[in-house]
Amino acid sequence: MPTIASRTVAVLFGFVTGLTLVEGGLRVAAFFQARSTRTRLAGDGDTTRPLVAFVGDSNVWGLYVEPHETVAKVVERMSRAGGAVGISTVNFAKPGSPTWAVVDQLKRALALKPVAVVARCGINNFSMVPPGEGGGVLEDLLIVKAARRAMLNWRWRDAKPWMQPVSGAKGPQEVGGFSKQGENATLFAVKARDGFDDPVEVLKTSNVLPFEKHAERMRADYLKMAELAQAGGAKLVLATYLAGLEEGFNAVRQLMAGLAGQKGITVSDCTKGMALALQSVPQEARGAMRARLLTTDQHPTPLGYEVEARILAKTLKEIGVLPDIALESPTAPLQGVKVVAPKLRLVPGEKWTFEVEGEPKDLARLLMGTPGNSTVDLVNVPFNANTYLRVLTLGPRIAAQTFVTLDEKGLGRIEVPDLVRQNLKGPLKAACLVYRGGKESYAQTVLTPVIDVP
Repeated sequence: MPTIASRTVAVLFGFVTGLTLVEGGLRVAAFFQARSTRTRLAGDGDTTRPLVAFVGDSNVWGLYVEPHETVAKVVERMSRAGGAVGISTVNFAKPGSPTWAVVDQLKRALALKPVAVVARCGINNFSMVPPGEGGGVLEDLLIVKAARRAMLNWRWRDAKPWMQPVSGAKGPQEVGGFSKQGENATLFAVKARDGFDDPVEVLKTSNVLPFEKHAERMRADYLKMAELAQAGGAKLVLATYLAGLEEGFNAVRQLMAGLAGQKGITVSDCTKGMALALQSVPQEARGAMRARLLTTDQHPTPLGYEVEARILAKTLKEIGVLPDIALESPTAPLQGVKVVAPKLRLVPGEKWTFEVEGEPKDLARLLMGTPGNSTVDLVNVPFNANTYLRVLTLGPRIAAQTFVTLDEKGLGRIEVPDLVRQNLKGPLKAACLVYRGGKESYAQTVLTPVIDVP
């Protein structure tokens, strides 16, 4: 007759066996999913085309751009120029991903046997809480990941579709995912451009912490990526941000530069694309050029991806991933691009009437107030660009918010209403925030110089 101990052992054995079978089934399914993805990427059946995986945050996923405009797809297109075999690319990036989430992306990407992995991440670490050690080796079990996915789906079951503006689209578009802000966490469950769908749940800090608080974790995660890539037979390329001249982004750039050569890490300095672009125009037009390449919240525009893709392609060629093809200069996409620096001036003899000069269909927003040391609401100006101001001297609040759409000649006139005039006392300053291409392109903005109003 079976004893209690033997029954317990039998139950535990059956439980472990069941978990093992489930884990095995999940791994088999993952294998076939990876093979299916490789087959799909092969397209016409040309299996000689090497695969390059892209992992990272929204700066790789391609916020505000169409799928074919992401940096991964631009590099892929360039690699096949002139009929060259080139490469195939797969984009595992997720908006909102900190470095530790990108480590998981890289693990999944390696299942496709890429020859190289391009990674860009780090800026999201500034406002997110790193996880603890978790379950140790159990973290790599697919059954653990599946259980966490089920719990996450339940906890965030009422999350709303994520809407974001997309280039070429009229107004915000649903980009195939969900987001929800909780009390201490945010869900990013946006579908990957390619690869496997996996949500990212991140804990938000109450404020942005200094870089020194995050540097050690970033460095450890970058080195972990390098170790995983080496073990998977892939070369790791860390790509700096196009916005790498700005505060925060520049700290990540410097950290990446310090890791070049360690554990096989190659660093592709995409930030140089922005520096070259700014050098190609006069000082007064640099703000307008930046608006062509970066959105106000520091994401590359389609043109920005074209610029940095040429730097990445050069790096991939240097490490033997791309074939020996001719590559264009990073500034080649800027040839023929019209860059007009917007201007604001008072109409002679009229204290309360302004003229704005920019590009046709620009939407100009007048900001006016008394001198002070406060930031302007909703204006996220760059940190280290000479043609922008980190803090606008427009006082503690905006005294006037007036909009005008510039005509076909790029001109517009704004008159401050009488009611607003009555509330403006003392020395005044004014500037215009210009939305390039109108309100549907609000992500691309440039600021006029701040002028004194006598």
